[in-house]
Amino acid sequence: MPNKDIPAELMAYLPQMQAGQSVMAEDNGNFFVATVTKVSTPNPAADPIAFQRVKDTIAQSEGDDLVASYVDALAKQHPPKIIERAVASTLSSLGFDGKSAQ
Repeated sequence: MPNKDIPAELMAYLPQMQAGQSVMAEDNGNFFVATVTKVSTPNPAADPIAFQRVKDTIAQSEGDDLVASYVDALAKQHPPKIIERAVASTLSSLGFDGKSAQ
């Protein structure tokens, strides 16, 4: 979980930084500066359940990113067209045609 004491503007940079590096971010005219003093590498054997949970979360995130990238690229190459008649027909066949079913 992200550290709630660290502004979100900085959290985007911190996971990629090495010890000794600094970063500055701005939010609504406020500036935040952070310097990474130490990078800790967790021991997977110390908490195998938490380690597996992190692995599962990362795998799910990568899969979601892959799908989102594919859909975005596909939409740019072939912009979607909404066919109103098809939408109305589909909604009507599912009972969402605005008529009461009483």
